[in-house]
Amino acid sequence: MKSLMFSAVVVFASISSFADATIDRILVRQQWPWNEMVAIDFVLTNVTSATQIGCAVYRGETAVSVSEVAFSGDIYGLSEDGTYRIMFDPSYLADRPTKGETLRFELTPSTMSDDSPYLEVLYKIFDLEDKTVTDVTRGELLNGKYGSVETDYSKVGEGYSTPLSDVLVWTGVTNYPGAKTTKIVMRKIPAGSFKYGKFNNWVQPSKVSITVSKPFYIGVFELTQKQYSYFKYNSGSDYYAPDEVICNAGDEKPVQNLKIMQTIYGNSREWDASSGALNNLKTMFEESGTYNFDVPTKAMWFRALRAGTDTAYYYDGLSGTPDDFNYNDRMAVLGRFAGNGGIVDNGDGTTTTNGVAVVGSYRPNAFGLYDMIGNVSEATRDYGQYSSDATDPLRNSSGNAFGVFGCSWCSAAKLPYSGNYGTPSSTSESENLNLNLSYAFVGLRLSFFEGENPFKPTE
Repeated sequence: MKSLMFSAVVVFASISSFADATIDRILVRQQWPWNEMVAIDFVLTNVTSATQIGCAVYRGETAVSVSEVAFSGDIYGLSEDGTYRIMFDPSYLADRPTKGETLRFELTPSTMSDDSPYLEVLYKIFDLEDKTVTDVTRGELLNGKYGSVETDYSKVGEGYSTPLSDVLVWTGVTNYPGAKTTKIVMRKIPAGSFKYGKFNNWVQPSKVSITVSKPFYIGVFELTQKQYSYFKYNSGSDYYAPDEVICNAGDEKPVQNLKIMQTIYGNSREWDASSGALNNLKTMFEESGTYNFDVPTKAMWFRALRAGTDTAYYYDGLSGTPDDFNYNDRMAVLGRFAGNGGIVDNGDGTTTTNGVAVVGSYRPNAFGLYDMIGNVSEATRDYGQYSSDATDPLRNSSGNAFGVFGCSWCSAAKLPYSGNYGTPSSTSESENLNLNLSYAFVGLRLSFFEGENPFKPTE
């Protein structure tokens, strides 16, 4: 055991070993006066397989409950002998240490099994320039390799809650280089169910249970204009016109004004498009694997949106129905709508159109997905009401229509429809639009399944 005394906190560290690997030569230093973080440097030896380090903190002899994200650094998947560092953030303690107080840390190495949850791939990063795919595991996220993460959804916003027992939100993705321009980041959504207002009536107590039976990946952000430029598809004429609303143009702003039939599917209604932008994107990454990209079905989109919540509106877990859907403080932090910046009433009978925001400008849901409501309404592969419980439903998916959900920069903040197209005072609502037309308020979010797709329409 070694101890180092600082003016703010006295820190001790102890070591123990329950694996082939052993820990010794520990050095503990608080980063004061620069910050209150505590650095724990240690030497790991006799490593024969992937090793993780258990981290515990004690006040005297009493173990203190602390979120695992309080520790970052070299914790999971250590595969060779060497010198490593773990950082401890005392701000995660319920009561901050006082001057002169003693904290004791215990580090315990253990062998990681092949099915360790820390080896699970939670995010995939598709590099549109290098045409490579990077798997991001739970352990790497908790190690801090990719920036900040959060495991407590109540820290995302005051009073926020989620029924999800497993929360790991990559909050640092909003600052990850290229995540909004040259890379597409996609998050794994586990199989599961969500409650849907029967016949689209969300405030009545009668709701149906809709289940997505397989895990899938979906974009952390809405597809941006820069991202789309790498695999855009035009056949005969330019079907992509981001400058129709000048303020909506921008590399990090969501793509819109797409004629879904011509550009995304290349005039094909096959799920795994044989032409069009989806096929271009699939071809870009064919050396890394088979990725059958598509827009999600309505069921997939709502499973991703809800993130376990069953409240009537939004995904923050807060109860109640807003009095005003054109503007309220609750929705203003979740997405861009007409009432919080999309279309500004100047008070003199005129309005100023600001349009969409840069993706990731608002708070995420408990799956770590941004802009699921607001900014642009999002296209889904199908549409239609749910009137009874269903597993992997594929509703209307023929003809010239597709679903749109989530509201937009020129609408009020009411789910489930986009609604209020073009003006915040409109009350029109619709959940399906013409595939052959483009809309300045409609964008999309990419998705894919690993393996066979349960939603592929019958040939």
